[in-house]
Amino acid sequence: RVLIFIFLFIIFFLLIVFNTFFHVRAALTDNLFMQKKPIENMIIIAIDDYSIQKIGRWPWNRDVFAQLLEKTKEAKVIGMDLSFFEASENDENLGKAIGQSENIVLAAEINDKVLYKPIFYSSFGYVNIITDSDGITRSINSQLNNNILPFAFEIYKKAWNENLPVEKGTHIINFVGKPETFNTISFYDVLNENYNFKDKIVLIGATAPDLHDAYFVPISQGTAMSGVEIHANIIQNLILNDFINQQSELSIIILVFILGALGLFFISRLNVFYSITIILIFLVIYGFVSIMLLSKINYLVDLFFIPLSLIVFIGVGQAINYLEEKQHRLYLTTAFGKY
Repeated sequence: RVLIFIFLFIIFFLLIVFNTFFHVRAALTDNLFMQKKPIENMIIIAIDDYSIQKIGRWPWNRDVFAQLLEKTKEAKVIGMDLSFFEASENDENLGKAIGQSENIVLAAEINDKVLYKPIFYSSFGYVNIITDSDGITRSINSQLNNNILPFAFEIYKKAWNENLPVEKGTHIINFVGKPETFNTISFYDVLNENYNFKDKIVLIGATAPDLHDAYFVPISQGTAMSGVEIHANIIQNLILNDFINQQSELSIIILVFILGALGLFFISRLNVFYSITIILIFLVIYGFVSIMLLSKINYLVDLFFIPLSLIVFIGVGQAINYLEEKQHRLYLTTAFGKY
């Protein structure tokens, strides 16, 4: 059994280190996310289908954005998730509005290590987010540029004028809820009605499907989330300092070793009924603990290798028991057959 244990453990070790079955593991952990309450003083001004129908075909005359900034000037900070990388024929009013405000953060992009900055003089941050190989957006990398912060990070910094609560690196986004969870107002309605934006965090961005700024996230439930709302989630993570902490590879390997040893050398020696019962009880308890750890302390545990190791090692142990028993019966049959 020792040699079999070593062989199986090496296989699990290699699978964990090389991050195999990533799609399956990610899909399992995605199901742990639960609906939470969004911060009330954060508002998304949506460039939605309704606004495009009322104002006209996209892209709009930039004077429209100058009018909007006048309406939202009392906000604590205004993040404009829009591409102002090239000059247009009507930049004067928008440039003037941005220049007269100290609470605006514009969007930049990094493509092939090239930084594309907005043409207007203002604070800015890059809007790049990470989409995994399965097409799901789960994290943000704050190290794409040594001198420029991500868009949401820059908004947080401008709003509170203090150091970031996290180190630079890749951060797993703790999504607040499904798409359209945050307080959202149509762009057109803001232009034509009076809203109180005093001391609010205002994010302006595209939500209309035809503008193609939407991504599937772990809590999408089949509906893509707009890029501007993903940034809203990141800002809330910064405010509450509740990005997700993921279980380390080392701790997964250690638990696989412990559960593997228990499964192969002890639990598998029990009756098959008891072994299956122990597995089922473990899965229920482990699932409950996983949900509680994520909801209470934002800690994401592995839901694949750890349960699988117990099942595999117990299953192999039971198979060994069967073969040993069969061999023993054959021996007895052969031995008594001589008499």
